Amino acid sequence: MPELPEVEVSKRIIKPYILGYTILYTKLYDINLRWPISDKLINIKNQKVINVIRRAKYILLELKNGFIIIHLGMSGRLEILHKNTKPKNHDHIDFVMNNNVIIRYNDSRKFGSLIWSSKYQLPKNILNLGVEPLSNDFNYNWFCNNIRHKKSLIKPLLMSTKWIVGIGNIYANEILFTSKIMPTRIINTLSDNEIKLLIYNIKKILLYAINLGGSTINNFSCNKLTGMFSKKLQIYGHYNSKCNRCMNVIKIIRMNNRSTFFCDVCQK
Repeated sequence: MPELPEVEVSKRIIKPYILGYTILYTKLYDINLRWPISDKLINIKNQKVINVIRRAKYILLELKNGFIIIHLGMSGRLEILHKNTKPKNHDHIDFVMNNNVIIRYNDSRKFGSLIWSSKYQLPKNILNLGVEPLSNDFNYNWFCNNIRHKKSLIKPLLMSTKWIVGIGNIYANEILFTSKIMPTRIINTLSDNEIKLLIYNIKKILLYAINLGGSTINNFSCNKLTGMFSKKLQIYGHYNSKCNRCMNVIKIIRMNNRSTFFCDVCQK
């Protein structure tokens, strides 16, 4: 599943080819995704893209009267191609632009989604999302006002889109290791300094991952670009390896059915 950095990278790659340009029409190859692609989206014609936004793990293409909302699911990919490029297996739809390119959505496992939404009736899964971790709104005051006194475990809360969006399992592991906080810590036991360091590392690690193209090998990257952050992981996937800070053996537990890696010497 792509996390915030992978989606942000995809958004940045397609943006120069679509922002300010017009979707002349669409070409449908396979209607079936998590939900069938709607007629409203299929029948888009001569619509200018006036903004390209990432919200959590969604990419929103803003048109005059609404949004195309894209979720990459488990294997979705947006490709920038010449307008005459022939379709291949698992291609679903082309957005044919007025600059001689197409934006093609490919999804072998069909868990992604492309939906149309009116500007006046955004779906609840967009409206109910939590704070963006890279925004100025996500800061020490927000943390103290919203979650500091919770008796919840820190790792599941970091991954909860009700509170903070876009932090999936890989990044939650890396953030907590860098912050020297155990994944099983109760939030209301964190000190002021731990909270400030945690917020700093959330922003730092997400931005670093974006600059390296994310951590996915190739599934989600536009035009199959490789995510180089996968080569920089310090804790995720390193079970039974030695911690690079203290040489203790890295351990693993399951939290909410997700693999959770930690060093019980460095992390407290």
